[in-house]
Amino acid sequence: MKSFSNKILKRIFGGGKGRVYTNKDFFDLGNRVAVSHALSMLAKKAVIRRLRSGIYDYPKFNAGSGGQLSSGIYGVDLQGFELRKGGVLFLVSL
Repeated sequence: MKSFSNKILKRIFGGGKGRVYTNKDFFDLGNRVAVSHALSMLAKKAVIRRLRSGIYDYPKFNAGSGGQLSSGIYGVDLQGFELRKGGVLFLVSL
């Protein structure tokens, strides 16, 4: 499992900080169960951050405060969005 997680990490690190990922972004590397497990473990280790079920990011950090910056897709806060079948985000409330 470690080498599988490393493949996922390599892709995440290559994408750079601040990028948002869904489980589906890694299905070419393995099956849904393996991908979900690897992402969950990386989130528990605080390498990536779980934003919602099936949605993760590689957060940017504020150099001044040392805290994580709010992430979203293209700078949009994910509050009020829901991940639906097929990895599509739907706005469910404002």
